[in-house]
Amino acid sequence: MIKFSYFLILMLCMCCFSNVLHYKEITKETTFFHKVVIHENSMGFTINAESESEGKNISYTKLQTDKNMASIYWNYTNIDYEIHLDAKRSENIIIVTGNNSGKSINKKIKIDCHPWYQIFPDIPHGLQSLINIKDTKIKFWYLGMKPVMGILANAKKNEKYFKEIILNNKKIPSIGMNISPDGIVGILWSEQYWFRKSDNIFVFVEGAIKSKKYKTVIELLPPPSIIGK
Repeated sequence: MIKFSYFLILMLCMCCFSNVLHYKEITKETTFFHKVVIHENSMGFTINAESESEGKNISYTKLQTDKNMASIYWNYTNIDYEIHLDAKRSENIIIVTGNNSGKSINKKIKIDCHPWYQIFPDIPHGLQSLINIKDTKIKFWYLGMKPVMGILANAKKNEKYFKEIILNNKKIPSIGMNISPDGIVGILWSEQYWFRKSDNIFVFVEGAIKSKKYKTVIELLPPPSIIGK
């Protein structure tokens, strides 16, 4: 399950709001459903997400961001893989504690002044805030899971990354952003994330892990109240 280390848009946030989003993910032959709840608060935003597969809850995420949706605090639990991690940024250090696959973790990960966007392991939280930045290439950090480590990544925008994504039989004008790890690792893994042009909400990604030869597809679902209409 590719993760959406769990979204919304800075432009939407001119006043206090709460938003609930639903996503479907298919990795290999397994289907996951993700529910993401976003609240604005005095620090920025809280993002709470839960994921299920075959009717069973398998993971939970809690994220606190600043007003630019960069991560400040991240808590992630995955029941199947015995993962429970807490991570907090303190200046240019991310302090990570907890358990990863049953192994105790207590790390201080040195980063730099670039923002931290915890885009894995479920939904790409915070990236939508980069859509309206004028720079076409932006560096940011996220935490990898195997092992737990800081990874510097590139978010790249380009005029060609504009198209209509078809979801639920509707055409959605969308803005694309290519995400890849910095350096040579980016040759093995990159993903094109798509954000709804009207409000910058994340709508779709189809990513390929070249070394493992499988794809992950994540797409925004309509609200439960209108599914089937």
